[in-house]
Amino acid sequence: GGKTSQGIDCSGLVQLCLARAGLSAPRDTDMQEKAIGAALSWDPRFRNLQRGDVVFWRGHVGIMRDPVTLIHANAHHMFVAQEPLIEATTRILAHGQAAITSIRRLENV
Repeated sequence: GGKTSQGIDCSGLVQLCLARAGLSAPRDTDMQEKAIGAALSWDPRFRNLQRGDVVFWRGHVGIMRDPVTLIHANAHHMFVAQEPLIEATTRILAHGQAAITSIRRLENV
C-alpha cells in the first residue's frame, strides 16, 4: 500500500483505515482480498452492503462509508474521494477495467 507524504493509494488507504480500527491488513490489494473479512454473496444491486464492507476490483479497493457510498483513493479523482458505489463501478467498467471481484465483510469493526 502506497502511503507516503507524496500521497496514498487505494490499498494504503484501506490498510490505514483498518489499522485505526485495530485490524491488520496486508500491503497490496490482491493480498488484502485474500486475507481480510468474509466474502458476501453477490447482489448486483448492492442491497446487502453496510459501513465497513471492503469492495475489490482487480488492482483496486475501497471501503464503504455507508450502504451506498464508497471511499477510495483513485486515479480518476487523483485523491481520496467518496461517491456512490454504483457510479464508481459504472465508470470503472466504462474504462474497460474489470468488474468487482469480491466484497468482504469485516468482523468486529
